[in-house]
Amino acid sequence: MNLPEGPSRSVPAPASVGVAPDPANTPTVSATDTPAPADARRRALLESLLAGRAPARSRVAPAAPQRPTGPLPLSYPQQGVWLLDQIRPGGAEYVVPFSWRLTGPLDSVALRDAWREVIRRHEVLRTRYRVVDGQPVQVVGPAEPVELPVADLTGCAAPERQERLAGLIRDEATTPFDLGRDAPLRVRLVRLAEDDHVMVLVAHHIAFDGWSVGVLARELGALYPALVAGQPAPLAPLPIQYADFAVQQRDRAAGWTGQLDYWRDRLAGLTPLELPTDRPRPPMQDPRGATLPFTVPADLGRALAAIGRQHRATPFMVLLAAFEVLLARYTGQTDIAVGTPVAGRTRPEVQDLIGYFVNTLVLRTDLSGEPTFTEVLDRTRAAALAGQSHQDVPFERIVDALSPERDLSRNPLFQTMFVMQNATAADFAGAGLRAEQVPTLWHTAKFDLTMQVTEETDGSFSGVVEYATALFDVATIERLAGHYQQLLTAIAATPDTPVTRLPMLTGPELAQLAAWNDTHVDYPHGALLHGLIEAQAATTPDAIAVIDDRDELTYAQLDARANQLAHRLHALGAAPETIVAVCAHRSVDLPVALLAILKTGAAYLPVDPDHPAERVRYMLTNAGDPLLIVDTATAARLDWYPGTTVHVTDDTLTREPDTDPKVTVDGRNPAYLIYTSGSTGHPKGVL
Repeated sequence: MNLPEGPSRSVPAPASVGVAPDPANTPTVSATDTPAPADARRRALLESLLAGRAPARSRVAPAAPQRPTGPLPLSYPQQGVWLLDQIRPGGAEYVVPFSWRLTGPLDSVALRDAWREVIRRHEVLRTRYRVVDGQPVQVVGPAEPVELPVADLTGCAAPERQERLAGLIRDEATTPFDLGRDAPLRVRLVRLAEDDHVMVLVAHHIAFDGWSVGVLARELGALYPALVAGQPAPLAPLPIQYADFAVQQRDRAAGWTGQLDYWRDRLAGLTPLELPTDRPRPPMQDPRGATLPFTVPADLGRALAAIGRQHRATPFMVLLAAFEVLLARYTGQTDIAVGTPVAGRTRPEVQDLIGYFVNTLVLRTDLSGEPTFTEVLDRTRAAALAGQSHQDVPFERIVDALSPERDLSRNPLFQTMFVMQNATAADFAGAGLRAEQVPTLWHTAKFDLTMQVTEETDGSFSGVVEYATALFDVATIERLAGHYQQLLTAIAATPDTPVTRLPMLTGPELAQLAAWNDTHVDYPHGALLHGLIEAQAATTPDAIAVIDDRDELTYAQLDARANQLAHRLHALGAAPETIVAVCAHRSVDLPVALLAILKTGAAYLPVDPDHPAERVRYMLTNAGDPLLIVDTATAARLDWYPGTTVHVTDDTLTREPDTDPKVTVDGRNPAYLIYTSGSTGHPKGVL
């Protein structure tokens, strides 16, 4: 789930299953030019969602639904979570931790009774999940008395108290739920001082989302002071329960045909995003993760918002478009698909329900054709509006309809997530007690990469990058966050610049790049290349000189092998003002051959073994059938060659001396012979 201080607590999915991440609210996108829905009510609802507001509540309470007598089905989002729990049983990646700091005098009995009333009101908090006739079903349990266990840390010194509190939260967050036996919510009270407590809650994603935090805060904020005052519970009965919503969602599935057709067409031919990773992707998705915070200053945030207003786009669209540019620059791909969560509460009767309603939109943007950022923003805006107008279909149904290739190593359809939050905390107060939500860290990642930004009241944005530690090192993510910030700065300054030319390197990286490109070296006057390598071999004989996919040579080994080959070539006539051709593939043997030729004073002729046979034949013939060095692969291809050939790895070369052949070479002797492309006729050789 999304927490105000961290990225979305979303659930990864294998190829046949997709699970939506979990927004605390709907992404803030503009309703301008929204495609017209079928009726006025749908249009009003869409506009409120696109503007980041909860839909207007109906003044007329809907009639209580008629619950079926048979087994209660899971909703589509629940079914995705349940399937993933079956694939990786006992995992804690679907465990959602969050906490409130309670300051002021606490009536623990009233707080316990408030919890009892919340759990009585919301059936989903006392629901277990069983299998009946091969299908998962919801089993609603009775409203049993709830206890509120207390961990007393008042006897600990302050540093130890905080350490033990963090350990307690960590233990709760890493303790899995047994969905068949356990209630999907645990709560514990930690006493730090007489008027200072922390209420630790751990929920399973199958019964809880980010919106539910606000629902829970409102209900506790109403119930607790009433119970302290001895008054009856002030909350109106809920018009619907989560199980009723699940039944209704299944019944509405037949009406999604048109929206499914949209998603089939929109996401057809989508290929995975291949981010450069620090390690190979494991065969099964690894849920371990970490987070990295970053900030966007207020002046930059306001400038970006102004660009959005000029193009009828919200900050969500601007920041998402910049994220897509970042992904395109990192991957070299121009077909970018990013997941983004929506609350999934489009019906007024579910606004006050605790439960898992979240849906995911896959926003696909084409960055081909060298667009400017404002052009990318227009494309992103169109994708966001169209996606929002087709948001009724659960992500799980879209995955089933598209049937992407099964791949347990990554999420289907998208591998990166973008989440935007409003800076609203789910706090409550009453009867002298104040409850403030506090950051709760976690160590899981549901996608390769999740970028979450929260718009603050001063116009700045606080950001968090959640990443899979099986794929990325923290240094890589630090660079990525820095590049995103640099891109935002460049966009604010010149939004009409083509996105491939927007600068994104940080100051230290530019300095490092300048240092790497400063290749000026004061070589000894008159020194020759092979002499410099010989000097290096004498200075650092054990340093690695050349490597390929299979082998490596130290400077001493390179020099010794080149000397042996040079002695053989010299005996066969290689000398200054002569030509020796080399036709070999890239390996450690190739620099051995080139260095050996230079040691004889001859000029080398590079012949690409992948060139057409006619070009190779022409070059060698035109050069006068010179002495030719080959490797195992090229020897067979050049068996027609009439000149003398030497195999670069000939076993008999080890009999040659490994000392310098002592050939006098003048710097004015030709070093190599190169042939032109031949685009205007025959290739021409240039010494």
